[in-house]
Amino acid sequence: MPITNVLVTGANAGLGKECCRQLALLEGIEKVYLGCRNEEKAKAAKSSLEESTGKMGVFDIVLMDVAKLDSVRAAIQGLKKDSVMLDGIVLNAGGSSGVHPMEKAVGICVTNIFALNVLGHALFIDLAIKEKIFTAGTVVFSGSEGARGIPSLADPRPVLQNGAVEEFSSIADGSMDGLDITNVYNYVKLAAALWIGSLARKYPFSKCKMRFLTMSPGGTKSTNIFDPMALPTRWVFKAMFQVMWLFGKVHDLETGAKRYVDALTDEGGTNYKSGRFYASADENSITGPTSDQSAIWDVFDNEVYQDNAYTAIEKLLK
Repeated sequence: MPITNVLVTGANAGLGKECCRQLALLEGIEKVYLGCRNEEKAKAAKSSLEESTGKMGVFDIVLMDVAKLDSVRAAIQGLKKDSVMLDGIVLNAGGSSGVHPMEKAVGICVTNIFALNVLGHALFIDLAIKEKIFTAGTVVFSGSEGARGIPSLADPRPVLQNGAVEEFSSIADGSMDGLDITNVYNYVKLAAALWIGSLARKYPFSKCKMRFLTMSPGGTKSTNIFDPMALPTRWVFKAMFQVMWLFGKVHDLETGAKRYVDALTDEGGTNYKSGRFYASADENSITGPTSDQSAIWDVFDNEVYQDNAYTAIEKLLK
């Protein structure tokens, strides 16, 4: 079943915006919904995308801040009111969550970084299925090579003690021993990849015609992931990526976004299987061809861990 109507979160800049541009140029795409939290930036992105693609009437704005659950609920109600039916969703919004990633999100017992990357997206998918906004098609979650570690960058693999529900809950609320601003992003992305694995088994493609998978965009130059960081830290990371770009260790924005598009439009899941986590095939790289990451770390295949991550997240949404 070809993809026709797609919503992309974090669509006003960086990977999200580039993903929307590439999607609009594909044959058969009817609507690309720009999930954005800022109306002014969303309108500017829509205008820019219409100009760069020559596609008028394809892009629509959906105002939604995935770090705020009430905003997600309001967005779902708006989509339902407008009788929107999605068959493609790219859960791209995320990143470092500004200068206070470990602080509690407003009105939620989780950290800002977990709310932005995972919890809001989980609620969106739950409600989209419940309200029959998404009944078949593909969901692509934006992952990270950091979820399995990057030895060449001295980025260690996350350590799970037992993969229990309580352990994933401690990642969500920031209480896990040893979890801090230096490693929290990797743990959050690990929990999310496992959640996607469980979700895929709850809605098997063979019966539901739904695919859920995680795709890392890889090391991408010109992304806006560093923008919310404190100024000195932002400079350091952007300078590091510039050097890596010169040595071919990261790729351009178009290549990173194309990973999403390739996974989303893989009709029937021929190359990208539901429930899997795809990222750079070389464990020491953040660019190049992608592969199923369970070949690098078998924890991504652990169904008990997957279901425990899912349970921990769903408990937060009740």
